[in-house]
Amino acid sequence: MTVLLGVMVAAYAFGAVAAVLSPTDGAARRLAASGAVVGGGTGLAIALGFLALGAPLAVEAPALLSVADGLAFRLDALGAFFLGLVGLLAVPCSIYGIGYSVAYEGRYSLRFLGAMLNLFLLSMSLVPCASNVLTFLLMWEGMSLTSYFLVMTETNEADTVPAGGWYLAMTHGGLALVLAAFLLLVGAADTTMFADLRGAATTLSPTTRNAVFLLALLGFGSKAGIIPLHVWLPRAHPAAPSHVSALMSGVMIKLGVYGLLRVGLDLLGGGPAWWGALLIVLGALSAVLGILYALMENDLKRLLAYSSVENIGLVFIGIGAGALFLSLDAIPAATLALCAALYHALNHAAFKGLLFLGAGSVLHATHTRDMNQLGGLIGRLPWSAFCFLVGSLAIAGLPPLNGFVSEWLLFQSLLPGIGSSAPLVAPLMTLAVGILALTGGLAA
Repeated sequence: MTVLLGVMVAAYAFGAVAAVLSPTDGAARRLAASGAVVGGGTGLAIALGFLALGAPLAVEAPALLSVADGLAFRLDALGAFFLGLVGLLAVPCSIYGIGYSVAYEGRYSLRFLGAMLNLFLLSMSLVPCASNVLTFLLMWEGMSLTSYFLVMTETNEADTVPAGGWYLAMTHGGLALVLAAFLLLVGAADTTMFADLRGAATTLSPTTRNAVFLLALLGFGSKAGIIPLHVWLPRAHPAAPSHVSALMSGVMIKLGVYGLLRVGLDLLGGGPAWWGALLIVLGALSAVLGILYALMENDLKRLLAYSSVENIGLVFIGIGAGALFLSLDAIPAATLALCAALYHALNHAAFKGLLFLGAGSVLHATHTRDMNQLGGLIGRLPWSAFCFLVGSLAIAGLPPLNGFVSEWLLFQSLLPGIGSSAPLVAPLMTLAVGILALTGGLAA
């Protein structure tokens, strides 16, 4: 597994360097995509190998950096799941980018796009592998900066620079909050290794634990695009090249979910019932407002971006239900809710990636994202029409596709709470079920 990790890093590094140094633009496109495909495939193999076989992965390199315990990588089941999400989308998006980026030939942005794409995928892949604070923050910042540069690919477009500014401000505001959360955790530990933080968290006062949770929620919630921290998302996703939009919406915002799970449920080990209740309320608000904003959109990619706000809201409802059940010691119900949340995260990565790539094909063929100016495309783009139909049915939660399965599982996970005798749990779960039904109908 350690060798595979080296192969993944080397492949992404090769893709980034080859994009800049290739003799022709055509070679740059293909070599950059080759590095990304091999890197993504290897990352997916690492994740599946761990989840199926439990093969260990641990790498520590303190000699590379003599502060804060150096660089350290260690994979567990939670990290393997999110590493697999990155690899799952990296391969098709990179292949798609070979043809999509033809439009950038003759411009420096083509080579920059190839280099940043590989570095973006590399940093996203290493975030769930980080096992100490320094490594996590370095990979997180690398993911944020490379995605910013990818958003800024088409600086000639009027909306790109403002979108990049919003994204840069929000992502670094979130980083400051995440850093504050880790500083509170590190104060009680001997080292910055996650294993030590996990043990030291039990000695923290309830006030400090609550502060860490709220800081993590705000910091990681801004990356996830939860309302009201979503303001960058409908601006940045449409501005980026379509295969980058697919990666940002399908994978990057899920790493905000990963960060919250890592800090809130893993390092802190869960908390009082109001943690879960707050997550459910924020998730419900995001689900309803996200789909309502989407319904009002005429811009195809912006519509899909708002739809991501809705779906990340559904994931937060599942995480909140899991945290709430955990606080009540209802372990089977908590497990089912968290499984539903993670499964919907996986399904959303698949169908939202498909839809953004379909939107890119429409944009590539018509040079507009305004749906009022589009129609009759099934004759010109039959394969895109078919794929977009499949993605639309999945995101609408219609059987027998994957969106239906994960949303139905989410429904089932909330039902145990409706009969709970704990204060406010039954009304909250009933509200969450109603929100799920409403957003499902609006999405369809």
